Amino acid sequence: MTKKDENFFEKKMDRREFLKKAGIGGAGLALGLSGASAFLAPRLDKQEKISYGNEKIDFYGKHQAGITTPMQKNIYFVVLDLHTTDKDKIIQLFKDWTDYSSKLVEGELVKKDGQNALLPPSDTGETVGLNPHRLTLTFGVSASFLKR
Repeated sequence: MTKKDENFFEKKMDRREFLKKAGIGGAGLALGLSGASAFLAPRLDKQEKISYGNEKIDFYGKHQAGITTPMQKNIYFVVLDLHTTDKDKIIQLFKDWTDYSSKLVEGELVKKDGQNALLPPSDTGETVGLNPHRLTLTFGVSASFLKR
């Protein structure tokens, strides 16, 4: 390192000088990254395009859906408290959830409408005609549930 280089690193810098150099460095970095993205964009566009709109993930598969499948775009957690210890009611609850879930991931209505025209529909129908978009549902229970 020459004497001139040593003096450069020993020189004190005020706040204004620092901000000016940081701004110039940031602008240079932004230009460099935009150039790199322009160079890499054609290569990225050649990669396989994935369409999630009409893809369905089987509810009854070799592995539990949502665990080994590719990561979803969105995730929703629901936590519920179970207020019964009646084993038969709990078994029926899980059977109903399983039936409803298998229909949801196929894009079907959960329940058919009843015969009484004066009652509201069993399924609101807002998803009729829409694809399931790789919907997966995963159920779990807590340790306290297993102790009951």
